[in-house]
Amino acid sequence: GLAAYFQYLLFLPVILIGPIHRMPDFQRSLRRMKWDFSQCSDGLERILYGMVKINFLGNFLFSVVLTTYARGVNTPFLRLYLEVVAFTGNAYFQFAGFSDLAIGAGLLWGIRVMENFNAPFMATNMQDFWRRWHISLSSWCRDYVFQPLVAISRNRWFALMSAMLVLALWHEISLRYIVWGSIQTILILLTAYSRKRKPTLSAFINEHPLGRWMGRIWVFHLFAFSCVFIGSENIPSLGQTCKHLFP
Repeated sequence: GLAAYFQYLLFLPVILIGPIHRMPDFQRSLRRMKWDFSQCSDGLERILYGMVKINFLGNFLFSVVLTTYARGVNTPFLRLYLEVVAFTGNAYFQFAGFSDLAIGAGLLWGIRVMENFNAPFMATNMQDFWRRWHISLSSWCRDYVFQPLVAISRNRWFALMSAMLVLALWHEISLRYIVWGSIQTILILLTAYSRKRKPTLSAFINEHPLGRWMGRIWVFHLFAFSCVFIGSENIPSLGQTCKHLFP
């Protein structure tokens, strides 16, 4: 009923920044809800992890220490490279940290909120990355955009592009996020293409220890490069950044 809907809508831990907690899962958690000391302890521990990620790793280590160090570097390429790494690292720890706060607060209530990040930079390709990054939003776009469009159009690539566009615009309705979403789509398509056309290379990246680390480094840099587009305030700023990164 209406009361149940508002109870779901106003669930405090996820009301500001997520993760996306779907109503059937929320209602299931409510039916099973009970206070448990160990669960409460896990919730407090998760909140602590979130605070460390947000304040120490994100706000201090990446936003202050690394950014300050980058500004003192004389080489334009290296300075911009470090700034891009700082922006990407801060974005991850902010998102992951606030997700930890929501999950931890939910546990204090006795309600389990779905995981939102699963070590995304341990992914060896961009398909795997998007199964690990912002899981609640990615799975929502898969279930409510990708799969219905595949059923209607019978075109997986069109459905993928549409789903990634919705995912990008969820963050911000702007040209820079449309470009960012388009880049993610291209990277996912290139991954699918290479896995089909270059099975030996894919097997090396996914199975060999050296290949896995090479894949992780590649994935991080691909995603960090795409963040240049959302980190730039305007087109001239983006142009200057790309000019220094790719002299």
